[in-house]
Amino acid sequence: EVHEWTGNKARVHLVLENGLAKREGAWSLSITTAGNPKQESVGLTLYEYGKKVESGEIDDPGMLFQWREPNVNIDDLQTLEVREAALVGANPEPWKRIDDLMRRYHEVPLHEFCRYHLNMWVEPDEERWLPPGLWESLHSEHQIADKSRIVLGFDGSYSGDSTALVAATVEQVPHLFVLGLWEHPGGNQQWTVDHDAVEATVQKAFERFEVVEMSADPPYWSQQLTRWMEQYGEDRVLAFNTFVRKRMAAACSSFYQAASSEGLTHDGHLGLERHVGNAVLKETSSGAYITKEDKSSPRKIDAAIAAVIAYNRAAYHAQQPEVDVGMEWL
Repeated sequence: EVHEWTGNKARVHLVLENGLAKREGAWSLSITTAGNPKQESVGLTLYEYGKKVESGEIDDPGMLFQWREPNVNIDDLQTLEVREAALVGANPEPWKRIDDLMRRYHEVPLHEFCRYHLNMWVEPDEERWLPPGLWESLHSEHQIADKSRIVLGFDGSYSGDSTALVAATVEQVPHLFVLGLWEHPGGNQQWTVDHDAVEATVQKAFERFEVVEMSADPPYWSQQLTRWMEQYGEDRVLAFNTFVRKRMAAACSSFYQAASSEGLTHDGHLGLERHVGNAVLKETSSGAYITKEDKSSPRKIDAAIAAVIAYNRAAYHAQQPEVDVGMEWL
């Protein structure tokens, strides 16, 4: 996947090609799907050069360029017939399952669908993580009864960002609801998160609901996390380190697929809606995960992070069999 070969990897490719050029009869084979056209990569360089060879602009008999991509406007992919025709044109191999690829249109961001299944060089949508209107369509007036089985997702900061506690019901279609969101009010005034208010909210959640698990991002709140483990049990209070990019990318992907297929609902909390809307997708070799538009941005996403954590852990527990042990459910 030479569209991922950037920076130092591009230098490695150059060294390899230089070595082959010295040997008679040597050749190299580069295989890739399309990537980000705004990101310099070996794949993009070879693609642009190959197009020039293909058109006759450059005469290079030593370059064999084979590339398959549909001639289609991205906006037209919303039409079922256009989307299917584009997929068939880009994937003529008999072993490709077009029906499965059609479903992927609703399961991944549009730019990823275009790149990986249509082989089109498309920039990621940096404006929003979720398509416009999708999050709003998942609003539900679902009322959560006391003692319901839930998972808590926690993402905390000390002063600069915000701190969020989001719950998700443990059921086939988890319902997300915000228990607490503490945000910097803006401006240059000194502000820190009200730790007492956070502690009280966590305690109230454990008292009111059956908290199957609380997963928390540990930075800045490691002492509180240790205390919650001692108070509520190390088997129920766990660290969910969002800096483990591969895990976070998988969690964001699962959340996106659930949202796209009506596999979750939410309470319509305006703060959570705002944070989800602020989130942008960052692509790495470990996968794509949500982040702020830049580190200094005042547009917070902590509630969105907490929601991703809560949903994923609730969905996991919903798949586990309940075991009756005396008067308790595990």
